[in-house]
Amino acid sequence: MLVPKNRETLEPMLRTEDPDGRIIDCNEKYARMLGYPHDELIGGAGDDTGTTIFEHSPEFERERLNELFAKWKRGEDSYNVPLKMITRNGNVFTVMCTTKLVRDRDGKVIRTENMMLDKEEVKLFQDLVKERKFESLYDNSPDMYRTVNINGIIVDCNKAYSNKLGYEKDEIIGSNLTEHTANESVPAILINMAKWRLTHECNETNIFMKKRDGTKFPARVTPTNLYDDTGTLIGRNVVINDTTKEHEQRQLITERARIDREKNVFLANVTRELKMPLSPLLSFAGALAKPGVLGPMNQTQQQAIGAVVHNAKRLEALVVDLLHINEINSGQVRFEIREFDTARLIKKLKGMIKHEKVIEYVEAGDYRMTSDEYRIVGVLETLLDRSLDVTGDDAKISIAVRKKGEHVVFTITDNGELIEKKALDDIFTGMAPDTTRKKMQHGSGLGLIVCKNFIESLGGQITAKSHAKSGNVFTVKIPVTPPADLLQAAGT
Repeated sequence: MLVPKNRETLEPMLRTEDPDGRIIDCNEKYARMLGYPHDELIGGAGDDTGTTIFEHSPEFERERLNELFAKWKRGEDSYNVPLKMITRNGNVFTVMCTTKLVRDRDGKVIRTENMMLDKEEVKLFQDLVKERKFESLYDNSPDMYRTVNINGIIVDCNKAYSNKLGYEKDEIIGSNLTEHTANESVPAILINMAKWRLTHECNETNIFMKKRDGTKFPARVTPTNLYDDTGTLIGRNVVINDTTKEHEQRQLITERARIDREKNVFLANVTRELKMPLSPLLSFAGALAKPGVLGPMNQTQQQAIGAVVHNAKRLEALVVDLLHINEINSGQVRFEIREFDTARLIKKLKGMIKHEKVIEYVEAGDYRMTSDEYRIVGVLETLLDRSLDVTGDDAKISIAVRKKGEHVVFTITDNGELIEKKALDDIFTGMAPDTTRKKMQHGSGLGLIVCKNFIESLGGQITAKSHAKSGNVFTVKIPVTPPADLLQAAGT
């Protein structure tokens, strides 16, 4: 078979035959491939000169060609059918034949047009495309590429690789890959190469690369095997990605984790130091406030003792909030999950709230639920304390308990000073402090952060709204049954 002239364009062989199979036209490529002069292949109209398609098929293919030709005459097209062809000097080759049928006005087939591609040329073309495609991807890729032999010698690299490392390509070819590896990563890359030679398994590796000027950068090395025509492993192609940004991000996460750990330790220590003097302070202050302990006291003295007791209790509330926040941050919160009814919960809440103002309990339905009763009571107490602190003499505070679907909803409403709109979204984060905090008597304001974390850990939600007509409304929505992961963690 002749070597195709247009190997890169894959020029097709074109042939047209009449209903008897006589060739009435063909292109130069068809004549050249078969080794005939063009005019010798084509006969005159209505005579027996020229050749038929059967003469260009080897004997062993004639029966198959007759069957295919009969299908064409019946009006059946064909696409990429493999056919054997024979040249004038007897060489056999394979083509992929696609047939188009030409019909007259009555639909009768009057001629057949064939487009044939030499199968070997197709293979050569595919190999060429793969080669050029690989070369283009290899040379022009923004990623770094290098090719090493079985001994780790660099036999090729792309422009991105040489530019990144600060070398000319000629300086790189022939060098060992360890020359471009930072000292601390040389053992890892040598172990990786040794395992590869033994098992032929390509494993991704994270190392530090070394530039010509001695600076280094983190990189991800991803290899693929190279084999020769006999299937013998001869080397590997390696894609190298600069992972500096990822490395910096990991370092940042690690540093943040370290800071968080130190912050939690510091918070725990500070809380412990604050708590130690509180017990005797509260004890002595409470004792002094009792009538007769210090003898007769005037109003100023009584107010002074009262201020000491009040601020000691505020400090105690702050310490409790800090303890809870530290537990939350360190993941040490433990929940006691058990079944209870909301009527009992409300009864406990009433016993804990010490106040002179009246809290109205509306729609206090009795519902069974499974959750942490102690934490829920603590959250509701914090919210009620806040309402007590921010309302005046005309206070109107109510708490409602309702069941909505698979949730129990607690709603606390007060007519105190409204929360600013810009603070509502962040009131549970501590980023936007409650503007009424200066009036609060029972806590620091950190309690709202604790409330949000406790309720969300129980699978619920806590929200706040503030409107001139409705007042301040805090809603606590808790599922009747807690999430499965919480049940598992609690050992229930």
